[in-house]
Amino acid sequence: MPSIYDISLYSGIALLTYLAYLLISKTRKWQISKLKYTREFSTSGVFEGDNVTLIETIYNPTFLPLFFVDVEAFIHSKLVMSTSAAPDQADEMQYLVSRFHLMPFMKIRRSHEVRCKARGYYYINTVSIFSFKKEYILDAPAELFVYPKLGDFSTMPRPQNNLQGDAISARRLLTDPFSIAGIRDYQSGDPFNIINFKATAKTGFGHIKVNQRDFSSSRIFMIYINFQTDINAFMSSEKYERLMEKALSNAATIIQRALESGYHVGFSVNCYMVNGDYYLRFPITAGSYTFEEMLKAMAKIRSRVGIGFLSLTDFDIAEGLRDAEILLFTTYVDEIIDEQTMKLEQNGNAVSVILLEDEGEDDSDGQ
Repeated sequence: MPSIYDISLYSGIALLTYLAYLLISKTRKWQISKLKYTREFSTSGVFEGDNVTLIETIYNPTFLPLFFVDVEAFIHSKLVMSTSAAPDQADEMQYLVSRFHLMPFMKIRRSHEVRCKARGYYYINTVSIFSFKKEYILDAPAELFVYPKLGDFSTMPRPQNNLQGDAISARRLLTDPFSIAGIRDYQSGDPFNIINFKATAKTGFGHIKVNQRDFSSSRIFMIYINFQTDINAFMSSEKYERLMEKALSNAATIIQRALESGYHVGFSVNCYMVNGDYYLRFPITAGSYTFEEMLKAMAKIRSRVGIGFLSLTDFDIAEGLRDAEILLFTTYVDEIIDEQTMKLEQNGNAVSVILLEDEGEDDSDGQ
């Protein structure tokens, strides 16, 4: 039978153990509250199928070491992480955990290669740190725009007014010396008279900046994508998504080539957007910066129809769009589409209707 001395000793050890546990728990909680954690993608936007790097940065600003820091987060499964297990096909999210061991005042940067499987806008906000069966939430926002995949321009449909004689002309027109579209880095062969000395001086003469001249082109392009489908014809959601992605890819490819050639381009889609809007519309304009803004907007498109095609085209008909080369991507043609294209043509526009064809697997219509 244990003596009173033994009982007192065991009680003292238990008390000291409990106090040590409380001290470690409080200290670790205090350390975690002081942690500095951020994450970011190596670039704000990439094209579908490209790779990007997710960079985690964690810093222990305390004078005590901190071990077994597990930073956990859920990432969309369309962003395939090289450092995590492959997600199940049916899972929308994948689990990612990073374990850190931090000495006092230590900073660690860790990189994860990411393959972007699908177009979309991806936003990650918080991460979780678990310690002593408690969860701590840290804000660590990061966003990524995955643009539509660019296609082969040689296979793209050509506007009606692109013909000169019996050949297609891809010649870029002369630049306009009186119109400046922006500033860019110097390239081999650039003339001396377009150097922007003020912008160059701001870089410490490390990078020579030149004026980006606009092109003396009066060609105007307008691209529509109709997200509506024929109510009298069945179409599976998988097929619908493939066709809409194909339309976005074709549109992005044509817009890129048109803007690079100095032409003016507009873009309009009756789709549902991430922010809740029911259509996307870019007025006709020019410039490389416009293409990036268009791509970012395309990344935020959801494969759902928004407003009707009638309302979409009425914007430009009411504003008197004219002398434009119009491309319309659609899965079908009916009386409303015929009537709207006729109105556009009556204003002096050349309209080309491109019916979207599915190159994926055949879908059963249940008939």
